[in-house]
Amino acid sequence: LLEGIRPDIEWPSDTICLNAGLVQCQAQPAGPNGSWGGAADLNGLIDPMALGAGTHTLYYSYTDFNGCSTRSDTVHFLIPETLQADITAQVSGDTVLLSTNSNAETLLWELGDGTTAVEPLLQHLYTAPGVYTICLNAFSPCDTLVTCQEVEILASGLDALHRQTVVTLYPNPAMGDLPLTLSGVHPGAYLLDVFSGQGHLVLRQEGECRQGKIYLNAVEDLPAGHYFYHLVLDDTSVSGKFELY
Repeated sequence: LLEGIRPDIEWPSDTICLNAGLVQCQAQPAGPNGSWGGAADLNGLIDPMALGAGTHTLYYSYTDFNGCSTRSDTVHFLIPETLQADITAQVSGDTVLLSTNSNAETLLWELGDGTTAVEPLLQHLYTAPGVYTICLNAFSPCDTLVTCQEVEILASGLDALHRQTVVTLYPNPAMGDLPLTLSGVHPGAYLLDVFSGQGHLVLRQEGECRQGKIYLNAVEDLPAGHYFYHLVLDDTSVSGKFELY
């Protein structure tokens, strides 16, 4: 009577969390003629911790009572990696450059002065000196992670307006070495960081700034896309963005 019936795995979600515990699979038709395979044991149990993060496949086969026909159903599901989020804070006077290396789906920064942001990489200007607690809230389908870090701001935003450095990039978009032309600065040692559009540090360069120009080397090794830079020169820091093609 059941010959030719296609079995159906009753699967509520494409994602199972690592901390979900044992998951009992269900399928129709059920009974002794059904068998599980792939990510589940013979009883249809899935152990996410034993499987680990990644994409997994679940099989269910059903043989009719005559033993003449066997059909199966297949489901693919994802076990996400453990949620991670860190804070990298670079402080220069009244300004902090924040970045994170996170696998979260969404982020929320709380910057300690009543303001918030959602970008993985951002520059924030504080209007008063003091110690601020910066918290990063990371969210995934399976978890929420909060990471906090204190930063000390020594100068006010009004003071910074009188020592602002102007940076010009040309050409932008660019290929090959990218020159940064600076005005309003004296020769001195610099530290230049480049971040991807996702907030990951992809290039760090140190050297001496002479005649108001810095050449950003090795950008030809980076894939095309949008990037952010953060330049520290003496007691001055500036940030901006550029595009490679």
